[in-house]
Amino acid sequence: MQVFFRGYRPDELAGGIQQGDSTAILSPTSLGASGFPRPIKTNDKLTVAGRKRNVQAVEPVSMNDVLVRVNLWLRG
Repeated sequence: MQVFFRGYRPDELAGGIQQGDSTAILSPTSLGASGFPRPIKTNDKLTVAGRKRNVQAVEPVSMNDVLVRVNLWLRG
């Protein structure tokens, strides 16, 4: 599955985001091909770099009513 993954910068720690949280941007094409159950929802679990993480929030991004990416807020 194609995923862009990074931690939050110190200036982004607001609104409930904590040190150690991270963000992931998923391609809907690779998400469908991976067999991961869709739609991804809050409290789903993902393993990233060998660490189990909890999905805190999901933000689907669409253009012209077509899903182009899924932004995730992860904790763990």
